Amino acid sequence: MKQKIPARASATKIVGSLLAVLLATVFTAGPAAADEGDHRRDEHERHEHEWHEQERHERWRGDIHRFHEHDFALWRGGRWHHGRHDGRRGWWWIVGGNWYFYPAPVYPYPDPYLPPGAVAPLVSGTQQYWYYCSNPAGYYPYVPQCAAPWQAVPAAAPAAPPPPAPVAPAPTSQQYWYYCFNPPGYYPAVPACPAGWQRVPARPQPGPAR
Repeated sequence: MKQKIPARASATKIVGSLLAVLLATVFTAGPAAADEGDHRRDEHERHEHEWHEQERHERWRGDIHRFHEHDFALWRGGRWHHGRHDGRRGWWWIVGGNWYFYPAPVYPYPDPYLPPGAVAPLVSGTQQYWYYCSNPAGYYPYVPQCAAPWQAVPAAAPAAPPPPAPVAPAPTSQQYWYYCFNPPGYYPAVPACPAGWQRVPARPQPGPAR
């Protein structure tokens, strides 16, 4: 004659088996999940370290007159970060070791000549402006934040170097003068020539009429 197992004992046995399986699953998956979390954290820290190393070696040349020539590629290669920095939360453009705050991201990259919040002057034509800060002193983007209002300054071409100092020629050698088309005139009457100096053979001055 078979012994009849009470229903309550059977239910208790089933629940115990399920708890044992659940605990075994938790203890098995726990280390794997922890390893996955550690791996992601290590990857994030590695990428941050690589970015910081790159930014440490890529620094500004610092000449606003030649920004497009020397530093524009560095600006274009920056990256966006959304989060809190320096007590302020928002979108940050990170480049050259500097952080630039923006209310929203601008793609493919923000305007390197216009600080966020600055108002461009209402002018006609294609006049370009740089923005100067008096505290700390410097131009945007070399100064990322300004304690005083930004001052719009008309962009100017870099000053052209003066012509080389003339070398005393041999008695039989040809002499030259240096002429500028804009503004027109000869050196040294015209001290600087943005368009570039033109070397022309010297012409003897006419003598007094007889």
